[in-house]
This record gives sequence, structure tokens and C-alpha cells, in this order.
Amino acid sequence: MPRLPANLRRRFQTSLALLILAVVGSTIGFRILELPDGDWSKALWETLNIVSTVGNLDQLTAMERAWAMIVMVFGLGAVFYGFGNLTAILTSGEILHVYEGRKMQRRIESLSGHVILCGFGNTGRMVANRLRRFDIPFVVIERDPRQAEEARADGCLVVVDDCTHEEALELAGVERARVLVTAVENDADNVFVVLTAKGMSPNLQIVARAIQPTTVSKLKRAGAEHVTVPNQIAAYQLADLAVRPEIGSFISRALGGDEFELLELSATEHPWMCNKTIRDLNLTRRADVIVFSLVREGEDAGRHFNPPPDTVVRKGDTLLVVARGGARERLANLD
Repeated sequence: MPRLPANLRRRFQTSLALLILAVVGSTIGFRILELPDGDWSKALWETLNIVSTVGNLDQLTAMERAWAMIVMVFGLGAVFYGFGNLTAILTSGEILHVYEGRKMQRRIESLSGHVILCGFGNTGRMVANRLRRFDIPFVVIERDPRQAEEARADGCLVVVDDCTHEEALELAGVERARVLVTAVENDADNVFVVLTAKGMSPNLQIVARAIQPTTVSKLKRAGAEHVTVPNQIAAYQLADLAVRPEIGSFISRALGGDEFELLELSATEHPWMCNKTIRDLNLTRRADVIVFSLVREGEDAGRHFNPPPDTVVRKGDTLLVVARGGARERLANLD
């Protein structure tokens, strides 16, 4: 759980230790000076009166008055030092950060089936925006405090730690997560994240970003189900726009999701689709959706391009569709 920084904890502990030492030392001194008539409660009472500056020195003997002056110098110094440190802690905002961190951690602990996003650089920020657009809960792991603060400012749940550490993945709920996306700015770190996360949660789906094409095979051997090379994707898109401008433009708009959308419709998540034919679903008319592929599990598993209208959609199947913008809302009304 988030704690105060070590330097502030040390200052607080030092202040408390000095104050306790002053009170205990003063009480012992007054008890000795008041022998044989004094008692510990009276000695403590005198100490608290002196330290709080409400005591009356005229009631003390000469020896007690001398001791009281020593107590005032050291005791009040300890009190002022303690209050100064407490003020520094409060005004530095660290208490608020700790409270917010604990509140955020409780929100993370309540998540299940979420996405863990490792790295909040340029790529990670775009991934976060995309996940937010589809209302998919996610947690960001970022070790750079400045980028972590930017993620918080964007409304993300954030774990400020190194995503190659098991502790960071545990705080992000790796055992409960559905997918992990690693977009760290270093291929070696990405490989290590995949190895660590897969060891902690074997059923976790992992999507990784590779800087160099030669790293793709390493990431897949480490356990990543999907690996992307942003430079390659950008090159393919540029080539399509140059050679097949209409297709390239359509794909760009579909990926943007404003005018067109490419969607996956899982029959498991939409039970109303199960045991119906594509003709009976009539998604083209009812939701302005065109089915171009069916991904099937089981004995006849595979991707079936342009499935016939009489194809029965079974539980576990996924329909790949292209739709006009706003299809998610239209499909939700069919549930």
C-alpha cells in the first residue's frame, strides 16, 4: 500500500522520538528533585505544564525552576520541531497523495476481467484513449512519476512502479485481469514483462509492442499471443494509401471508429445470438452491420470468411463485422 516517502517518515519519527525523550527526561528530573514527597503523576503534570507553556514557575523551588528552564529550552524545541515537520508533511500534499493512492488501490482491487497497460508513453497513451472509448476498465503501470501523474490527470487508475516487478503486477490485479498490453519503450523490458506476467497468470492474454521486428519471435516464445510492430503497421498503411487510396482511407476511418467500426461480437457475451442463423439475426437491417467472418471454436474451429446466411451461431462463436458508427449502442438495444 502507498506510504509516506522515507524522508518524511524519518522526520516524523525523529520529531516523535525527541518529544518523548523530552517528556520522559523532564518527568524523571522533576521526580528526583521532588523526593521524598513527589510522585510520578505530579512530575508528569509539571512536565506537561512546562512544555505546554502554561506552567507557573513561581510555584517551583530554585532547583526545580532551573530544571524547568532546561526543559523549556529542549522540550519546546522538540515541540516546535515536531509541529514544523507535521506542517511540512501536510503542506507538501503527501498525505493527500497517500489517501488518493489507497483509494485508487481499493478501486483496482475491485476490478476483474480488466486490462493492464504497461507503459504510458506515446503508444500507451493512445491505447488508453482507445480502451476508454470502448468503456473497457484498465489499470496503467508506469514507473516514471511524471508520466504516472499525467495518467492520473487523464482519469486512469495507476500503479507507480516498474512493470517488470511482480509486486507491480500484483497491485494491478494480474490474477484477475483478462488482458495485459505491454507498450514499454524497450524490447528487453517488454519480453521480461511477458515472461513475468505469464508465469503469474498462465491464462492471461498478452498483447505486446515490439520496437524491432526481430523481437517479435522472442515475445511470442515468451508467451505473448499477439505482437505488433508500429513501424510496420504505419508502413503498410502508407503503402495502402499510396497504392489503394480508397481501401486505405476506409481502413483508416474504420480504425478511427467515427464513421465506420470493426467489431467483434461474441455469442457468449450476447446470448440472444446463440442458436440462430445469420439470416435470422438479420444484423444488416436491424443494426446496420455487415458480417464478413465467423470465428468458431470446437471441432470445426477456424475463421470462416463470408459465412452463408444459414450458418448457425453457437455459444463461443465470434462474428467479425464492419458497421456504421454507433453500432455498439444499436446492438445493445437488441440484447
